[in-house]
Amino acid sequence: MQKKIFAWAMSMAVAAMITCTGCTQNSSTSSGTDSETAQTTTLEETDGSVSSQNLSAVQSGTAGVTTDAGDLCDTYDSFDAEIALADDDTKVTGNTKAVSVKNNRVTISAGGTYRISGKLTKGQVVVTGSEKVKLYLDGAEITSPSGPALVCVNEKRTVLSLAKGTKNVLTDSADNAETTESGNNVDACALFAQDKLTINGSGSLAVSGNSRDGIVCKDTLKLVNGTITVDAAEDGVKGKDCVAMFGADLTVTAGNDGVKSTEDSDAAKGFLQLTDGSAAVTAGGDCLQAESLVWVTDGTYTLTSNGTAVDAETGETSSSKGIKCSGDVEIAGGTLTIDAAEDGVNCGGAMEIQDGEMTVSSAEDGIQADGDLTISGGTVQVTTTGEVAASAQDDFQPGNFGGGTPPSGEMPSGDAPSGNPPELPDGETFGGGNPPSGNAPSGDVPGQNGQNANAENADVIQAAAVQTDTTAASVTDAADSQTTTTTTTADDATSKGIKCGGNLVMSGGSCTIHSTDHAVHAAGTAELSGTTLDITSDNKGISSHGDLTVSDGSITIHSCTEGIESKAEMNISGGEIRILDATDDGLNTGGSGILYPFCTPQPDPLDTEQNPQQQDHQKLYGQKPLGHSLEHHTKQRYKDADKPQDPCGDHHPIFSFHAAFSFADSRFSATAIFKSL
Repeated sequence: MQKKIFAWAMSMAVAAMITCTGCTQNSSTSSGTDSETAQTTTLEETDGSVSSQNLSAVQSGTAGVTTDAGDLCDTYDSFDAEIALADDDTKVTGNTKAVSVKNNRVTISAGGTYRISGKLTKGQVVVTGSEKVKLYLDGAEITSPSGPALVCVNEKRTVLSLAKGTKNVLTDSADNAETTESGNNVDACALFAQDKLTINGSGSLAVSGNSRDGIVCKDTLKLVNGTITVDAAEDGVKGKDCVAMFGADLTVTAGNDGVKSTEDSDAAKGFLQLTDGSAAVTAGGDCLQAESLVWVTDGTYTLTSNGTAVDAETGETSSSKGIKCSGDVEIAGGTLTIDAAEDGVNCGGAMEIQDGEMTVSSAEDGIQADGDLTISGGTVQVTTTGEVAASAQDDFQPGNFGGGTPPSGEMPSGDAPSGNPPELPDGETFGGGNPPSGNAPSGDVPGQNGQNANAENADVIQAAAVQTDTTAASVTDAADSQTTTTTTTADDATSKGIKCGGNLVMSGGSCTIHSTDHAVHAAGTAELSGTTLDITSDNKGISSHGDLTVSDGSITIHSCTEGIESKAEMNISGGEIRILDATDDGLNTGGSGILYPFCTPQPDPLDTEQNPQQQDHQKLYGQKPLGHSLEHHTKQRYKDADKPQDPCGDHHPIFSFHAAFSFADSRFSATAIFKSL
């Protein structure tokens, strides 16, 4: 690690020296240009050594691209040639052999630094040759009747530097179509680059792609700084290998996708890297789209997908997501505000949120990852507004447990204990100690007289001392009252807050979710160990198909149908859980459930010699002190209002359910709250 840090520091120092040299000595193609070329070659070799752009590359420090001296230099002392544009009267001074003008078409055929100013209303600037070219746009305005306004088909990188305080404009015609230039296929757009393209400077650039796209780069596109505005009939900004932002102020309005990277045959390419800067993207399709990786580390991004894009071939509505990536998504910082007609974030691989602020509003899923999803930091706010398609509704309903048979395995042998529970010693209560002091929450218990719990009056109660308020009939009532969801036009549409197709890990940060579908859902396991969750859901609060564990953090579910649900096993060993209003079950599992009440060990009150109730306790509850479990032979027995109470003093029992257990919300106290002590 120390070697890597030292190497990085040395490279930055060299880059800084080259930056000063290149920018002050670029009047010739000697030392300054040679130094920049050497640095560029090193950078290209480094970029090409990355085998794939994914979360592993991010974690190992090999992901993405960096800037070099050529990317950063945006002011020049002198130029190889200066081009003053004018319809039928363009003038060139300096190296006239490198620049030719014919019929308002300006061709730059040699490497160097060129200053361009003036205006062409029906013209074009074309860059050819095999060398790197720098274009200093100093109030240049180019409108092309055929082909892009600026075409760069040179074999090396092109740098566009926007002169301070100037406005530069590139516009193509609505009749523009794909063309060829020097043997290269040129897309229908306003600005085209066959090789690498860097845009920097402190001026502005307005790009209007009236035919199809705004900016198209067939290699790496770097937006270093400057104010860039793109309006496009279809895609706004396209960088085939990658689009990397390092500080530009970008505004995109696109009929289809906003900013995208399209290379899908090379895992080391096809990524978006948002290192700094700002972007406001309004798109009819996806706002940000990538094949391998979307990586955000800093900056401010406002993404609005309005869902108006239509596929020209099929006539169907195109994908309309805030962020869409076929590979991985890494959010390590920055501020993202997303408003999407479909998913807010749609990740085909794994996704990780480490830091930053995300505010997502979506008609379908807020944040969806087909692979694993990890949230270890940051602030996330999700609001989903869509209706849930019938085919997308989860069949894991109360009384159904996954739509199949109850979990296999033998139930505990013997009959349930009969008769009255053992009498408690004088002055002792279930769970030991005295009840919490203070007044009980006002209002009716959930499930009684149609009243819901009031979060402001919530008293925290020990999980082992939860009171039972319902009878067997309440289970049937809860199942019968299950809400039927209206379908949408999409057969498989869901509107979940956070949706994970793999395993979910939430170890830090905070998430506030308002959802019409499940607030948090994992198709695999779910591990909650530190995230603060604040949930309001028209459906389930937290659900998983695999094992679900809660070991730390804070969970508040204001309203839901079911609070926390697992189709497999559930293990609650820490943290704070509040289920304030569930129209159905508070906790629901299709496997065994273990609830640890987090007590502090006390002298054993169940020793036979000290406590004659030891035998009765073992008969009724089984197991041993400090590790003893309360075994329920059926779900129904636990719901009975006359459930035996544990005379174990401070030795709270572990709740172990051999069959699927289901806590109806109304069986708790008025607030249905768990809290670790």
